[in-house]
Parts: sequence; C-alpha cells; structure tokens
Amino acid sequence: MEDYNGWNTKQSWELALYIDNTEVVYREAWIICEDFRQGTLNLMEAIHELYEWLLAFGTEIAFGYADIQEYIENHEG
Repeated sequence: MEDYNGWNTKQSWELALYIDNTEVVYREAWIICEDFRQGTLNLMEAIHELYEWLLAFGTEIAFGYADIQEYIENHEG
C-alpha cells in the first residue's frame, strides 16, 4: 500500500488538503470532528454530516466515506 503524506489514499490526502486549506469548510469540519470526539455524534453520523456539508459546498474532489472517516479519525483538535 502506498502512503500519501501519511494518508492511506491520494483521495484522502487531497480531501484533507482541501478541507484544511478552505476556511469555511475547515470551520465546519472542525465542529463535526469535535462533536465526534466529545461523543455528541457517533462515527457514522459525523461521516454523514461532513459528507453532506462537502456536497452542499460543491466540493469537486473525488472522495468517499472511507476518506472522510480517515479525516475525522485523524483530525487533531
């Protein structure tokens, strides 16, 4: 398995770059990740919420639930 700067796939790495470098998306992702860490959302709820936010924002990166899960689980607060 290749490593993309510490991410499992190129898509998850590109998604992380996009989220972390797009202020409005990052703010929402941070809230979702915090809600997951604090137990307000379970993992599937957090994945679905971030997925829906990315679609609503018009994100043009090919990504899937696994990429979002990796982001949520590895995101530092």
